Amino acid sequence: MEPATSAVDKAYQVYNTSIKKPFEMQDYLLGHFEEALSQNWLKVYYQPIFNLYSKKI
Repeated sequence: MEPATSAVDKAYQVYNTSIKKPFEMQDYLLGHFEEALSQNWLKVYYQPIFNLYSKKI
């Protein structure tokens, strides 16, 4: 079965359950993001910027 993006010339597309999972994950993440912030479930890690030319941080 081909994805909907490659079947532009067709007038219809058969539903494929494999495309449902990424949308469910995105909905879950966006729906719980504020809760994660308020509960301090997120931890920030800062990465230094390294200049390849000067070899300095």
